[in-house]
Amino acid sequence: MKTATLSKPADPRVRQLLLESLEIELPKRRPSLAYFLSLMAVGLAMLLMPLLCLGLLSLLVYAIWWNWTYTKNLPAGQLAFYNYFIMVACAITLVFLVKPLIGRNGFSTRPVRLKREAEPFLYEYVEKVCLAVGAPPPTSIRVDCEANASAGYRHGFWGLWSNNMVLVIGLPLVAGMNVRQFTSILAHEFGHFSQEYGMRHSALIRGINHWLFTAAYARGSWDYKLANLPERSGLNIGLWIRGIQFCIWISRSFIAFISHLGHFISCHMSRQMEYDADRHAILLAGSNAYISTLKLLGPLSMATEMAKEDLSEFYRQERLADNIPLLANTNVPHIRPEWIEKWKQQEMERKTHWYDTHPNYHDRILFAVKADSAGSMQAREKVDELPAEILFDNFDKTCRASTLKLYEAVLGTNFRKSCIRDTGKLVRERDMNYEAGKALDRYFQVHIPIQRPLRLTEDVMNRPKSANATLGDLRQSRQEMLSHVDEYERLTKCLTAAENTWTQAAQAHLLNSVNLAFRPRDFGLTSNEREDVKTRLKQSSNSLQVIRTKMLPFEDAAEQRLSAALQLLNVPELIRQIGEGEILRKEIHDLIPTANLVGKLMTRIPDLVLSHRKLGVLVSRINKHSRPELFHSIEIQMRDIHNSLTSIHKEMGKHLYPTAYGEKAITLREYALPQVPEVENFFALFLVTQEACVSLMTLQIRIFSKLAHAAERVETFVRLPQLPPRQTGDTPAQKQPEN
Repeated sequence: MKTATLSKPADPRVRQLLLESLEIELPKRRPSLAYFLSLMAVGLAMLLMPLLCLGLLSLLVYAIWWNWTYTKNLPAGQLAFYNYFIMVACAITLVFLVKPLIGRNGFSTRPVRLKREAEPFLYEYVEKVCLAVGAPPPTSIRVDCEANASAGYRHGFWGLWSNNMVLVIGLPLVAGMNVRQFTSILAHEFGHFSQEYGMRHSALIRGINHWLFTAAYARGSWDYKLANLPERSGLNIGLWIRGIQFCIWISRSFIAFISHLGHFISCHMSRQMEYDADRHAILLAGSNAYISTLKLLGPLSMATEMAKEDLSEFYRQERLADNIPLLANTNVPHIRPEWIEKWKQQEMERKTHWYDTHPNYHDRILFAVKADSAGSMQAREKVDELPAEILFDNFDKTCRASTLKLYEAVLGTNFRKSCIRDTGKLVRERDMNYEAGKALDRYFQVHIPIQRPLRLTEDVMNRPKSANATLGDLRQSRQEMLSHVDEYERLTKCLTAAENTWTQAAQAHLLNSVNLAFRPRDFGLTSNEREDVKTRLKQSSNSLQVIRTKMLPFEDAAEQRLSAALQLLNVPELIRQIGEGEILRKEIHDLIPTANLVGKLMTRIPDLVLSHRKLGVLVSRINKHSRPELFHSIEIQMRDIHNSLTSIHKEMGKHLYPTAYGEKAITLREYALPQVPEVENFFALFLVTQEACVSLMTLQIRIFSKLAHAAERVETFVRLPQLPPRQTGDTPAQKQPEN
C-alpha cells in the first residue's frame, strides 16, 4: 500500500494533468430491469408500511375512545372495570410505542465541513468527476475519521425534496489510497447521486424503517420499571400488569413484522443501487482499479479499528493522537498477511442474504471482472498513482480538525486539549513497543502464560565478577531453555485446561457449601454431589501443581538467560561498544526494580482472579428467596478481595510507572490501583479487581518486552545468533547453531 504524507503543495502541472484526465463523459446506460422492479416495490412499501403502522395506532386510539364513551353511558354503580382496564392498557401501549420516537438519540459525530476557499482544488476535482459520471455536484463536502465514504441529502428528511447533496469522505481512505483508487470511490458515490428517484425512495424508506425499528425494539427506563412492577405488586395487580405487558408485546411484534418486511424490500433495492454505482466507478477508473480498491477496504478498516485500540490505550495514559487518519495509516504495515488472507477468505465465502444492504465482496469482484473495462480516466505520466492526499491543499490540517471534532463528540466535557500529542511521536513509541513485543516472542520462543510471574536474579543489577563466566552462563542457560521449549509449549496448553477445571470445581464447591443447587454441566462436572465435587477439586488442584512444577525447568533457564544478558550491560567495555549503550543501561536499571515488583505482585493474581470469579458466581444466584448463608459467603469473598487489593496497593508503594504518561510522572498505584474501594461496595470491588488484574498483566508484558529486547541486543553483540520467530513443531536447538 502507499503512502507518505506530502510535505509541500502539489505541483500545479500535476493537478492540471489530473483535471485533463477527467475530460470525458461516461456513456449513458439505462438501469437494469431488476432496478426498476425494485424501485416499484419500494414505492409500494413506502405507501403500505406507514398506513399499517398508523392503522395500529388509530386502532388503539379508537379502543380508548370507544371504551370511554361506553363506560360514561353506563348506569351509575354498574361495574365497568374491564373497560377501564382496556382504556389504560391501550393508552399505556400507545405511550410506549410513541415515546421512543420522540426521545433523544445517542451521540452522533457530525463530519467536518470543508469550505471551498479552504480546499478549492478538491471541489474542482470532485465537480469534474461528477460531470464525467453525469451526476449533480454536491453542495458541500464533509470529512470524518472513518474508513468509509457516503453520499446523502442535506438536512435529513427535508432534504429529500431538494437537490442539496452532501459527500462525506473518510480521511483514512484518502491516507491509504492513490488518486485512481480514490477517484473510483468518488465515482461510486456520485453514481448514487445520479440515481435521483432511487436515492430519494431509498432514503425515505430507510427513514421509515428507522422509525419502525425504534418503535419495535427501543427500550428505556420505563420498560425496565414496568418489567419489575409485577414482582413488587400483589397477585391481582401483577396479573393486570402482565396483561398490559402482553398488549405492548403484541403491538411491538406487529410493528417489528412490518419493519422487517420493509427492510427486506429496501435491501433488495439497495443492492441494485450498489451495482449501478459500481458500474460508474468501473467505467471511469477501470475494473482493475476498482478491484484493487475493494481489496484495500478491508485492510484500511482493520487499520482504523487498530487505531481505535491505540487511542484507547493512549487515553488511559491521558494522551490523545492529534491525527487519527495518520495513526490509522501507520497501522497498515502491522496488519499480518494471515489476517488479510483470512478476511479475503471470509468475504469470498460469505453469501449475500436478503437482509444485506450491499452485495458481498465476491459478487462485486465478479461484477467488476465481467465489466472488463480499462476505464475512461486517462493515465498521464502515472500521476493517477500519486497519493490521494494530492487532491487536498492542507491534508494534515484537515485531519487534525476532524480528529478534534471526533474527540469533542465522543468525550464531551471529559475532553481536554492538553492531552493532545503529536501523532508521529506516539507512533514511534507504539512501534517500539511492537518491536519489543516481537522480541519477547523471539527471545522466549513461546508465549509464557500471562499469569505466570517472570523473574530476574538478585544480582542482575550488579557488575559480574567475570564477564566470561557470565557469558558462559548465558550460553548454557539459552541452550537449556531451548531444549525445554517444546515441552513447555505443551504444558502451557495443559495449564490453561487445568486452571479452567480447577476454577470451575472451586466455584461448584463453594455453591455446595452454601447449599445452592446447580447444573453439573455448567461447571464441567458429571455430578453435583458434595463428595464428587470435592474429589474433582482436589484432583484438579494436584494436577495444576504438577504442571506448574514441570514448567519450572524452562522458566528457571529463561530467568537465568535473561538475567545473565542484562547483567552484561554492567560491563563498561561492552557498554561502550554497543550503540547508545549507556542510555540502554540506564533504561534497564530503571525498569528492573519495577519488573521485580510486578513479578512479585503477579503471584497474587491467580488467587485474586479465583476470588473474583467466586464472587461473580455467588452474586448471580441472588434472588428474593436467597438464604443468609449466601450473603455471608458473599461477604467473605468481598473481604478476601478487599484484603488482597489492600496488600497489593501497599506493596506498590511509591514505585513510578515506567513509561510516559500524560504530562506528569505517576505511580504504579495511580496506574493500576488508584484506591481500594470499601469492603461493602460490591460493584466497585468487582470492577476495580478486574481492572487491576488487567493493568498488572499488561504492565508485566510491556516491561519484560523491553527487557527481552535489550537482552536480545546484548546476545547479538556477543555473537549469539538472533532466534527467528518460532513456528509450532520447530526444534529451536536445531534451528540455529550455537556459536
